[in-house]
Amino acid sequence: PKGPITVEFGTPVVQTDGTVVVTGQVPEGVDGKVTVTVPDGSYEDLTGNPGKAGTGEGAVDTDRPSVEITLTPQGSIVIQYEDDVDPTTIDPKDIVITDENGNPIKVELTVSPDGLTLTGQIPPNVDSKVTVIVPEGSYQDKTGNDGQFDIDSKIVDTEAPKVTVTVDPQGNITVTYPEDTDPKTIKTETI
Repeated sequence: PKGPITVEFGTPVVQTDGTVVVTGQVPEGVDGKVTVTVPDGSYEDLTGNPGKAGTGEGAVDTDRPSVEITLTPQGSIVIQYEDDVDPTTIDPKDIVITDENGNPIKVELTVSPDGLTLTGQIPPNVDSKVTVIVPEGSYQDKTGNDGQFDIDSKIVDTEAPKVTVTVDPQGNITVTYPEDTDPKTIKTETI
């Protein structure tokens, strides 16, 4: 962490051996070396002698991992987890992929060799708003922090366009393309 953090400590508890213990929890979102200092004179023994300073430190990770979903209008899906995520906690079955009515869309997700990237493709003949969700807590980092939620929604069109061709008795040919056709992609020399 950069700079001081605030930790709430509980009430001092006398242990069976006579020592007194106070515990606290580093807040969420801290990743790095934490140093805790008990200053001189901040406590006393039973006869009133001021206590000496004490310091302890340790590596802390209370930063919840995140994931990024990329969904393209062509139906390509990439789900990228942070490097500190434990890949054994990732299960492609936890990913929710639905159409605009909330109906599930079956997508085969492929896992990268390092286990931190899932890729897939929306199947053909889908022309709908598609939503991809990684649920909160569906994965963990190597420290055991539950992963954060992510969502991406886009209009996806994997439906192949269909052209209509008519020839009238006078020999006039009309080729009609669907409204979502990119005119720059029409190769009239191949007709």
